Amino acid sequence: MILKMINIKKQFNKHKIFLPIILLFLYKLTRINLLLTLRLKTLTIHPKKLKKYKGLALGRSIFNEDVKAINTFSDSITIDTIGMSYVWESLEILTEKKINDIQSYYNNPKLIDLLKKSTIELLESIIKKNNYKFIITCNYNYLLLQELHSLSKKLSIPYIVLFKEGVSFNKKISKNFQKEIPFKADKLITYNNFVRNDLIKSKIKGITSNNIVARGVPRFDFIFNVTKIKPIFKATLFSPYPFDKISFYSNEFDKKLINITKEFHIDFINTVLDNTKEDFVIKTKSSSHYKNYVLDIIREKKISEIPKNLIITSQMNAQDLMLKSEFIAGFNSTTLLEATLMKKTVISLSLKNATEYQDTLLSSINPQSLFWTKSSMFNKFLFTKHEKKSFYQTKELTNFIHTDKGDSCKQVESEIIKSIKEMAT
Repeated sequence: MILKMINIKKQFNKHKIFLPIILLFLYKLTRINLLLTLRLKTLTIHPKKLKKYKGLALGRSIFNEDVKAINTFSDSITIDTIGMSYVWESLEILTEKKINDIQSYYNNPKLIDLLKKSTIELLESIIKKNNYKFIITCNYNYLLLQELHSLSKKLSIPYIVLFKEGVSFNKKISKNFQKEIPFKADKLITYNNFVRNDLIKSKIKGITSNNIVARGVPRFDFIFNVTKIKPIFKATLFSPYPFDKISFYSNEFDKKLINITKEFHIDFINTVLDNTKEDFVIKTKSSSHYKNYVLDIIREKKISEIPKNLIITSQMNAQDLMLKSEFIAGFNSTTLLEATLMKKTVISLSLKNATEYQDTLLSSINPQSLFWTKSSMFNKFLFTKHEKKSFYQTKELTNFIHTDKGDSCKQVESEIIKSIKEMAT
């Protein structure tokens, strides 16, 4: 009997995978909008443990790790997740792709009304049925999410943004703020005071010193609560994609950065080929072009197949890889900060006259930082004994992470509950 029940459950889960596809197909046949809402319901991820306050997150990339941490470490909050891409896709369908850019949107009352109506129609019943007490996202400037505030106000629940930007080795992150987009959520929670102060100084409509707070990086709580294990990988390279990185530097360095980033990858791959008794990983971001960048480099080197001692992945958990690796390599990435919190030796790409600021900052927080500048250095770094230096908490590191007590989730939880109670009064 038990085996039969297990088999039924397996069959149900198997068919459940196809249900969103079926519902989308039925919508295209019938144009019944309710089918899009039902599809989102089937795509909602529910944590096993329910707590006092339940909210809905529109998930995206690293923000999902923050949500996972809050679900793990908070005392009173459970957050369900729907992938933002699914919500975005549904809103594109409902608005017939009429909304294409932020300027034309805000200059056209008809488009505003269309998106408002579509957002409420798509998500209202999901929020009501699940009794969600808040909505949370990772940014306020996504074009098709501009009317989430209208939905939250109609339902009298807070709309909160946990701003996923800002744990950065760059001098100014404000250059990436879209200042023409107003902030319309109820509260903005940043990772640190650098970001908070930059956002206030940017004078973005809707952001004031009263509705923005810094509360740390929730996913870093995993690092402070992790048990150390013996590494199984010699090194993991968190693949830097040069066309993402060059925007942080003067245009005069574009070509040099593109070339040296490629050489950085080639040297790592050569090290993999030269050391077949060690295991290595290259971790890319999730979009296919990031992985294709690495695979194209391998093809250019006329390597017929990926070496058996190398894993190329976009799916493996970043923190797990750091924990299981002896060395962490990357460039201008928060992974180098996370590895520092794990007291790992990090290897960072360095380019004269371009990366001095980042290099100095990394050295100030990680005494075991190594800086790659030319080919063959990976072999030297990975297979030469280095003096072990003591890690110590610095002002620069504390400024990055806001709290070194592993209590960011509790701080974010406190802000969310405060907003729920304020909305209820």
